[in-house]
Amino acid sequence: MTPTPGTQPEEEGRLQCLECGGLYRLLAPHLAQAHHMSTAEYRQAHHLPRRLSLRSADLNERARDFGRALYSARADVRAHLDAGRTRNIDAIREGSRASAHYPMVVNSRRRAAKAKQDLARRRIDEAAQACGYRTIEDYFAARRDRPTTELAAELGISRSRAGEWRSRTRQAVEQITVPRPTLPPPGTPITEQQQQRFLQMLREGIPKHEAASVLGLRTSALRRLRANDAAFCAAWDTARVLKGRPIGRQRPDRDEALRAEWDKGTTVKAIAELLKIPQGSVRYHARALGLPPRRTSTPGKWRERVIAAEEPLREMFAEGLAVTEIAVSLRLPSWAIHRHIRELGLERCRSRAIPLDEHQARRVQEMHDEGASLSSMERELRIGKQRIKRWLENQ
Repeated sequence: MTPTPGTQPEEEGRLQCLECGGLYRLLAPHLAQAHHMSTAEYRQAHHLPRRLSLRSADLNERARDFGRALYSARADVRAHLDAGRTRNIDAIREGSRASAHYPMVVNSRRRAAKAKQDLARRRIDEAAQACGYRTIEDYFAARRDRPTTELAAELGISRSRAGEWRSRTRQAVEQITVPRPTLPPPGTPITEQQQQRFLQMLREGIPKHEAASVLGLRTSALRRLRANDAAFCAAWDTARVLKGRPIGRQRPDRDEALRAEWDKGTTVKAIAELLKIPQGSVRYHARALGLPPRRTSTPGKWRERVIAAEEPLREMFAEGLAVTEIAVSLRLPSWAIHRHIRELGLERCRSRAIPLDEHQARRVQEMHDEGASLSSMERELRIGKQRIKRWLENQ
């Protein structure tokens, strides 16, 4: 029997896959594993409504029963749902944020993240196979000496994504297998032998961070040595030329243009576009030329909103709330809160012990038993690391 276009056929309580004709209670895992497609791509390919459920009727009923049980058992869930029915936008947003911590939603997002990672891995391997290599590790092993921009163009992906995959597979293709030694204390002088070995590794094409790690040197100590030792700086520049990289500051015409635009008050972004160099390079050369520093913050929509919320920000900061919690409460980005706190000169005192509620405590304990990091707990629960750490210490 041919299914009607735009409908999802069902037989004996199971859904029929329109790609292969198989019967399944849940189509999403089957589509990802057998057909390498997402539910959105499946709906688009067969002209199905965007909100059409791809679960069988019994699974939908089980989900509804779970929601009813959760609604009747937890007062916070009832409060959020009742507030959402009032059509108050603030109440709806608060309920949406709270629902993100429900176990069913958390588990669903974990499965979706795992499926997304698997799909990304398959696609990058297919791109490597199109270039004649079995896996992406083999691709980077054979082309380790090529720039990331060129590799991104060959694979048909962005430069940032190519750099991300290159860093992921670095262990598999790394030429240096010497274990990383313990770094010396800050301020430890670099010996002549270490300098010569570092320069030799640069001439061999090894990145400076890897060379410093193998030799047990701090990159900050190397930068200070380069700034204070003219001979070492010249040898470093020579090594960069041998690798085909620009020397950096030996461009008088560019330095003059940068100085002129900087004095005019041109933004860093505009200078970077004018000179065709990254914004980080503009800041680096400005510091090297001794130009006056720019303000750490510029007027904008976030700055205006932070200034408007300065009083509650001071109160919450004095109470000992973490910056993450302040940002969530004020609906502002964390970096804007950090920047304004520095401008105000506020000093962080020891946070008072703010107890976790029942849901937060239960979820922290579950994630701690699973071996999750404090950062992952902070991201999921939107509470500060110090509160989580103190709660774990008191258990």
